[in-house]
Amino acid sequence: MSDHKSATPPPARLAASLPIPFFIGHRGMANVFPENTLEAYRGAVALGVDVIETDCWLTRDGGLVCLHDDTLDRTTSSSGSSHELTTPGAAILEVDAGHWFAAAWPTALRVPSFTDVLDELGDGTLLCPEAKNRGAGQGIVDRLARYHLLDAAIVQSFARAELTAAIAAGTPTMMLMATSSYDPATLHAAGIQYLGLSAALPPSLVRPARSAGMDVVVWVVDRRADAAPWLAAGAVGLFSDDPLYLSGRAPVLTSDPFGQRTYYHGHLANAVSGDRGTFSSAGGWGYADTSPAYKGALQGWASPINGVARADRFRLAFTVRMDGAASPDGFAGAFVCAADDRSFDDLDRHRPGTCGYHALIRASGSLELRVVNDGVAHSAASTETPAIAPGGTASLLIDVSPTHITVTRTDAGSPITISVADAIHRGGYFHLGRRATAVRFFDVTIT
Repeated sequence: MSDHKSATPPPARLAASLPIPFFIGHRGMANVFPENTLEAYRGAVALGVDVIETDCWLTRDGGLVCLHDDTLDRTTSSSGSSHELTTPGAAILEVDAGHWFAAAWPTALRVPSFTDVLDELGDGTLLCPEAKNRGAGQGIVDRLARYHLLDAAIVQSFARAELTAAIAAGTPTMMLMATSSYDPATLHAAGIQYLGLSAALPPSLVRPARSAGMDVVVWVVDRRADAAPWLAAGAVGLFSDDPLYLSGRAPVLTSDPFGQRTYYHGHLANAVSGDRGTFSSAGGWGYADTSPAYKGALQGWASPINGVARADRFRLAFTVRMDGAASPDGFAGAFVCAADDRSFDDLDRHRPGTCGYHALIRASGSLELRVVNDGVAHSAASTETPAIAPGGTASLLIDVSPTHITVTRTDAGSPITISVADAIHRGGYFHLGRRATAVRFFDVTIT
């Protein structure tokens, strides 16, 4: 990918600054910071993200505010339509991130204006503002021109008319598409450099776009397993809610960051539930409900494990507190040795590539180890240990060697161990999760 050249070179400053591939911090960096806040933009810049996306709504009085949704309900403490905003009204909005994002965050962050962003970030940051409603494209260009930043941005929109002002100003543009109903040659002839394709589309669409002279950027990609086929096909950029994790630039940790009470890089929810869990004041992370569906999350802060230890020889230790269980069969556990970061659940259905070992402890005390091959689990070993009463804890140790997987409960007086001889799966990714239990995970370490 490093030798790919844009068919239509953007202005010199932008071209000189963009690596290939480049990674765009979607809404700032929405998996790590509260989206579309100055805190998110500052954090993304401080961490060296290549390009920062800002969503821009044109207000009724000609202002531009950084907000994604067409209503205020999800991310602010107010309600109503974004189309009805005025600049004074936007200035008093409060982003209640401590409620909808993570407990460590304040509940009264500001909704910034696009001018706030330009004042804050200056000319040292490449921006990718999206024109969200009619007239926003012209408003973006007017402000970029005022700050002499027309060559330090890529203006994007789903509405082609919103790119007209940027094309006329010589600012790079990106046409966003959620379907294949477009002609890349026509878009290129209109002066649009980038085609922004939904990640739900097939990577095979990259080739005809490049043949027509356009570069392809994909939205939104958060898992490395999902990025790989797009990069192999020739995409030059990726929007991501966690670009540092996706690009492999995030430091791999050896112990959990849960005490921060906010999300670290690579903390990705299982695709079925979409629930990343919550943090407790005591330094734990988990799920407070006892719903019967599986809930879990990739622990990207320590993945791949071969960043800190050998993937075929490591020890994963953790303590889990069960605050409640809907059934004695409810469990908490870890899925280890996955080859990549694709979503995991325990539904026992065929999913090629979902392979590893699922170690779990049930509320009844049953300690179990399953071998998972292409999504289908087979029981490999089990034993009975003391039951876990509501509010009780269990400490597990998972030892991976080149030939065996061993699981030990270490808090039950004498250690209780199960083991299986299996050398097939030795990937570096792991997940923590639960079913039908309210659980919190503590003191998660990799050695």
